[in-house]
Amino acid sequence: MKAGRIDMDELLDVALATFATYGYEKTTLRDVASRFSVSTPNLYNYVDGKRDLYMRSVQRALERWRDSVASLVAKHTDPVERFHVMVRAAMAYVESDAVLRAILMNDPEILSVSSGVDRFGEVNRGARDMIAKTLSAGIESGRFLPVDIDSVTDFLFSTYMMFLLKRFSFGEGEQAMAVFDECIEIIVRGLLKPQDNRETPGGIE
Repeated sequence: MKAGRIDMDELLDVALATFATYGYEKTTLRDVASRFSVSTPNLYNYVDGKRDLYMRSVQRALERWRDSVASLVAKHTDPVERFHVMVRAAMAYVESDAVLRAILMNDPEILSVSSGVDRFGEVNRGARDMIAKTLSAGIESGRFLPVDIDSVTDFLFSTYMMFLLKRFSFGEGEQAMAVFDECIEIIVRGLLKPQDNRETPGGIE
């Protein structure tokens, strides 16, 4: 048994791995306590119950995911480069994290496309802010069109969540990635050829 105060980061890592192995419904606090080498009653000194432990462990995993992407984006100043790094680094992170992949497969609703029903809204607000800041930098530098940042941020975030679901929760694999790559190119370059992109409402005559 562990003696002294529990390291919460370590506990949340162990809990996340346990939930990833058994799924939320089949995991018990006894499973987590056993893996962490503490008594089950001792866990209640740190969490309110299984649901609280699950939410906190998943939130921490999502925060690490978001922060990892943010650190890579921060290395670039060009808004176009930042956009490409942002959208691809998030996919690559999940590809490299087997525990997070298992969590997303077991609980697809983690990847919410609607901010109104987002269980992890606080974390995802940070992700949305990253998108908004990239758009703002692109507009200010003249690299991006002067779009409505809030609307486009919502579109991009929802689209991204959809592809994450297709890739990691619905098992569409490489097919989803092929569609994702095409979608990113259309978003960055537009669908119309330059000579057809006239100054008319909606860009179309």
